[in-house]
Amino acid sequence: MEAYGLMPESACDSIVRANGEPVCAPAEDGKVYAFNFFMGANDAMAFLGCTPPPMSYFGMDMDISMRFGDSADQTLYPGANFADALSYRRIHTASGSPFDSLALIVHSADQEAMRQVQAAYKDLGVPQEAINGYQIPSSDVRFFDRSEDWKEALPDTLIPLLRMAQPVNKAGYEQYKKLLWPVRFYIAKEPSSRPAHPFDYQYLSRKNRFNEREQLGSAWTELVERVKSVLQEQHGARIRKEQPGSFRPFGFYDDWKAYLRTIDETSTPILPTRDGSYNVLQISDAMVESNTGLAAVGVVHARESTLDCAYQEAMLHVRSPRAPYRIESFVFWNQTDLAGSAKPFFPSDDPAADDFFVVLALPGDGCRKLGLQEKPFCRRLESRGPTLPKSFVTGGERVYVAKDSGIGPDADTAIPMTTLVFDVHF
Repeated sequence: MEAYGLMPESACDSIVRANGEPVCAPAEDGKVYAFNFFMGANDAMAFLGCTPPPMSYFGMDMDISMRFGDSADQTLYPGANFADALSYRRIHTASGSPFDSLALIVHSADQEAMRQVQAAYKDLGVPQEAINGYQIPSSDVRFFDRSEDWKEALPDTLIPLLRMAQPVNKAGYEQYKKLLWPVRFYIAKEPSSRPAHPFDYQYLSRKNRFNEREQLGSAWTELVERVKSVLQEQHGARIRKEQPGSFRPFGFYDDWKAYLRTIDETSTPILPTRDGSYNVLQISDAMVESNTGLAAVGVVHARESTLDCAYQEAMLHVRSPRAPYRIESFVFWNQTDLAGSAKPFFPSDDPAADDFFVVLALPGDGCRKLGLQEKPFCRRLESRGPTLPKSFVTGGERVYVAKDSGIGPDADTAIPMTTLVFDVHF
């Protein structure tokens, strides 16, 4: 969301992250726009602007980008949200369409503050249909008590986010990204560390009517075995590792405090949201050699016959143990790439193939030798550096907004992709 609170011109001289990166930067007009901010318990922040152009998914959210420890010198970077995002399936707009339409979003932890700001914008002509409220759970955020110095209050540093995926018109999407929208802060007269009228916040439930494990589990298990058989019998592959996935360990967190316990000063934020479910995998006991290939087998969640999610993507990374944060090779498949990718492993007339995906990352010109060089689901696994041998595999999938729940699908009923590591000589 390229719409930040205007700050004094000298702000960037003194405000930096612990790692030296600035939290604000001067724009082309010479003014300074803050990327992060503190928020009081009874403050409100209002965004007034247009929603994105048509795309598979967008969600407007707020994250805790930085949290202090026991002092201002101790900082953590959770990079995680604390409430339900306003996705295209939940947002209210002036036209009734989620795309290309006027919307007002008022963020606050205090009911009365939100009501007053929403009423003021309505009096100024914003239609009722376009008014949204982003409720901040007071139990999960540390607010700025302005009666204290921030180094004593140690409030959370917040950041607004707009996630967007797979636009219909890329030119319109690029133009939209350059726009700036007005965001205004309304600071309460009386400083406080707790809201005067807190919300009784109720998180959306992840439960979905369609249970993939019950309805598709057997077919998916058979598909995994079929893929292994084809790789072994037709291409002489040696399967070295079969790694099941899980939507639970990382991004799929509904226990905020447990999530915070998993991060430290060296953690890299992954910016998760309750709008999504994340299957994050790491395979450390099947190292990647020059003749290693990878395959991922999963469910296409973005179909009416499955969970009817808004958007899905899958990815596999190869990392060096000598520099685990450095990606040596990266392969990525978006929702369009996944579509139809399982058909080579099904009878030609079997409609069930559309409910699944099989993607391949092969060494050298393996895709060409299999006659798949023109297929988006077969990618070359190549090194960006000299350390590809003896590297390990990470990756996973992101799935946004199941139709039933309006947020990411339930970890106990959605089927996460399984990854195969194999050696092959073409």
